[in-house]
Amino acid sequence: MGYGALAVLVLILFKVCSSVGDGKKGPSYDGPIEMIGGCCFKCFSYMKRSANDPDSIECMSSTLPVKEGASWTTTTTFRGKNAFGAKVLSTKKFYLQDNVVVDVK
Repeated sequence: MGYGALAVLVLILFKVCSSVGDGKKGPSYDGPIEMIGGCCFKCFSYMKRSANDPDSIECMSSTLPVKEGASWTTTTTFRGKNAFGAKVLSTKKFYLQDNVVVDVK
């Protein structure tokens, strides 16, 4: 396949991908839980304090916090080193009250 055909293919894919959806941005969040770079800051701090190797902790993503009873909940995915030094991916559901982590499942 020549460069011209490749350029046409890329343009077609771009056009198809950009036309998917309704053009609206995702949901916004204005609740009491601090989100930085798409991750729950308090959850990230909690994981760093409880990790085997705190410097290895990376926040991959968090869901937008949702009010559940007296708590706000968010599901957060982290990458970090386990006790054997291997990098592992972990997803936890955090329960926060007054911007403090009160439970993790």
